[in-house]
Amino acid sequence: MKYSVLLSLLIPVIFLLACTSEEISQEEALSEEELSTGEAAIFSGETLCTPGWKCLGKWNKAYQDKNCSWSQKIECPLGCQNGECQAGQTCDSGFRCINENKMGFQTEGCTWINIKNCLGGCENGACLPDPIQNETTAEEPAEPVEPITPPLIEYEILNFGEKKIYQINSQEYTITLYNLESDRAKFRINEWKTEWMVENATINYQGEFIIHLQEILFQPYDGGVKQVSFTIE
Repeated sequence: MKYSVLLSLLIPVIFLLACTSEEISQEEALSEEELSTGEAAIFSGETLCTPGWKCLGKWNKAYQDKNCSWSQKIECPLGCQNGECQAGQTCDSGFRCINENKMGFQTEGCTWINIKNCLGGCENGACLPDPIQNETTAEEPAEPVEPITPPLIEYEILNFGEKKIYQINSQEYTITLYNLESDRAKFRINEWKTEWMVENATINYQGEFIIHLQEILFQPYDGGVKQVSFTIE
């Protein structure tokens, strides 16, 4: 009789201890992985994340709540920095004065090509007439000095996917810009394809002519400029 009474008293105590142990185990189940991924928003009464717009990788931004969850994801075509999408710079293309003694053609990507020195100065995107040489006196004869004008280099322009026919050494060649990335490009000459070329690189086509890649313009969003300038020698 005494043993049965004692056993009836011990059973509730054992059950209570088991429940308390299970609650402790559940509290300790908060893993380091949950803390690192932000699934556990509040631990010991402290907020894990500061809410606000932040970069989600290099090409996206999103809003992070105080519980470390992300929402309102936005794509940044030109990259994300300090929680904001970087804005692209565009210019109206055309010939302009770079400074008072130099002119050039400014592309839509705000870069300069066909740069030319203006000995007489530059005005409204064109070189002024060269200055008249000072007349020499009879006491100090001097040979006339002709002003030296640097040659204006003409660059060929190809848009991504565009093909053009060029007359080179009395033969016709079809040149296509068939692959383009932000820092490299590939050409197809007739059916022959070049390797990847970076700016200022050259390629010799079967000893007949040389392509010199001058500049790559690549804006990675819809409607952006995707073209190269090059010379054929």
